[in-house]
Amino acid sequence: MNRNPAVLAMDLGTNTFRWLWRDKSAASVRRGREVIGLGRGLAENGQINESEIAVAEQVLNEWRPGNRVIPPAQLVLAAGTHALRVAANRSAVTERLGRALGSPISIIEPEREASLTFRGAATSVQPGVQRWAVLDIGGGSTELAAGTGQECDFRISIPIGVVTHSAESDEPLSASVARVGEVVERALDDVYNVSPSGMFENLQLERLASNCGTSSALALRNSGQEEYHREALDGARIGVAWLVDFVAEHGGRPATGWDDVPGVGRSRGQLIGPGIGILLTMLQAAGVGSWTNTESGLLEGLADELLDSLPDNQTGKAP
Repeated sequence: MNRNPAVLAMDLGTNTFRWLWRDKSAASVRRGREVIGLGRGLAENGQINESEIAVAEQVLNEWRPGNRVIPPAQLVLAAGTHALRVAANRSAVTERLGRALGSPISIIEPEREASLTFRGAATSVQPGVQRWAVLDIGGGSTELAAGTGQECDFRISIPIGVVTHSAESDEPLSASVARVGEVVERALDDVYNVSPSGMFENLQLERLASNCGTSSALALRNSGQEEYHREALDGARIGVAWLVDFVAEHGGRPATGWDDVPGVGRSRGQLIGPGIGILLTMLQAAGVGSWTNTESGLLEGLADELLDSLPDNQTGKAP
């Protein structure tokens, strides 16, 4: 009998693939990530491109549990989000990726994604706070989940993301922020018949958190550090006024002009403007003076759910 079994959770996102390996005692935790850009072709042709599929297959083959990258795990759950939900060729892609990983790919619906993100973020946000929400800005969709304590009672998903609404190479930051902010307002009205301010008025939040690459990049810039350190950025509070000043300072910088900026760089240059557009729209609508950056979210929620379902003597793959 394995008295300390382990689980492996994977978040196969529109832009980034991430994994979290954790044993049941929580004595050992390992993480990894790789930027794939799986959803780059969605806006153009509604499909996932062959070039990105090939990269994803190679990465997932290397990530097979028990190979040199990731230790063995008794339960494995690889969750596909927006790109794998909406792509016209999603069935063929998920089958290929499942073969590469050696484990089936599970497509999770937006509402479940939001709830799991809330669960995963709770440990770094909730202590001392009652009513709160977490905003997860992804590559193809944005989820907002709210609740009291660790109980999620509100969740939405809008089909707006930093990859599917990425900036053109010469689009300046200020233009990206304004463009995507308007798209968010229209999407909320179209999907939920509500304005951003009307939505937050009903939620009555004490705190708003964000778990996404945009928030992490901004937390790094706000800290003045040159390199990413998860522990230093998890739970960091960043002022909305600082973000407004950041946009004003860098407003003329084109999407290809971020190579020298730690936390952004070339890989996030076309994504930072759209990400800020979504984040700032939500922050200003919420009427909060700051937000909490959390490095925990969907991946941690998935792992927690797996651990809850794993007796010490259970082996196999998650359904």
